[in-house]
Amino acid sequence: MTKLLVAASFLFALLMNLEATPAVTVWAIIAWFLDALFEGFRRREPKKRIIFVGGTDDDIFETNLLDGFRESIRSVPGELTVSRPPLNSPRTEFQKVTLASEEAKRAHALVIIPAHDSDEIWSPLADFLRRGTAVVVLDIKPPSDYFRSRGAPDPIFVASDFEAGGTLAGQALVERLRQDPTARAHVLIGPMDSHPGAGRSARVMLALSDAKLLPRVTTTTLKSWSNDHVSEPIEDIRRQLSDSSGRLVVFAADDRTALTIARKLKPKELKRTSFVGYDGTTSSVGKYVISQAGVSFATVDTDARGQGRDAAVALTDVYNRRWPVARVRLTPPKIVPFQE
Repeated sequence: MTKLLVAASFLFALLMNLEATPAVTVWAIIAWFLDALFEGFRRREPKKRIIFVGGTDDDIFETNLLDGFRESIRSVPGELTVSRPPLNSPRTEFQKVTLASEEAKRAHALVIIPAHDSDEIWSPLADFLRRGTAVVVLDIKPPSDYFRSRGAPDPIFVASDFEAGGTLAGQALVERLRQDPTARAHVLIGPMDSHPGAGRSARVMLALSDAKLLPRVTTTTLKSWSNDHVSEPIEDIRRQLSDSSGRLVVFAADDRTALTIARKLKPKELKRTSFVGYDGTTSSVGKYVISQAGVSFATVDTDARGQGRDAAVALTDVYNRRWPVARVRLTPPKIVPFQE
């Protein structure tokens, strides 16, 4: 600041006696003033250390989200460190170790996709928030009042609008049942400990209820997202197929579960079954995985890259002090129809 004041005083004196001052001196003083001015800006806007902590068991979703984040965070002058667990490693334990590291403690901002809804993750995040670190939580919603009850502000939460996505999936089921009066629907609910899973399946059922189609609907509640828990829904689907000669339309909670079930059904069972997917999981070449498998007539794309971009915009707002910063940002999903 002292350098800037001195440079400004010399510039003022120069302007008062411009005609008598040699051109070389004029340009030298102007250059000195500009250097002092930009040095002040650089000091006021230090580079921010940002850490992105991965940890979901859906590597494709996480990669797409990270790509969207990288695209949009470039406007913040900072150093981005990406920390993702090795394949098949305990993800919650990896995140605990990462959050306890010295590198994390030096960060100005943390962006995290929690491995689980767990106090082992929320508690260290509360510590960061109390210290003034900006925290963005993706996908898994933090417990209500958890942070405020511990003297910390709420983190910024960014996710797909799961309720809107559930409504889109429900409307796709309704349309298919109305087109075929002999068809039935089977809906996988939850898992109930998953805010995204429970939120969207509730909206699917609401759409079917509003259309007065519940008598043609059966359900199975998922115990977890693990593929180890698909045996019960598969048996329920087989039971529905044996009880009716019509087609069965299945909402299988997400694309991966739909594909797992489809691979385990017998060819004659699969021929009478069609799926509404969810997530819009894409392959390395950008194609919808569930469409390539040929078992679905639609999926709900939750726009993982858009979620990453929204997380970057949230941090940019914090950096630029655009108050008040929205603490919840929901990325709109879209329905994607396929040719059967």
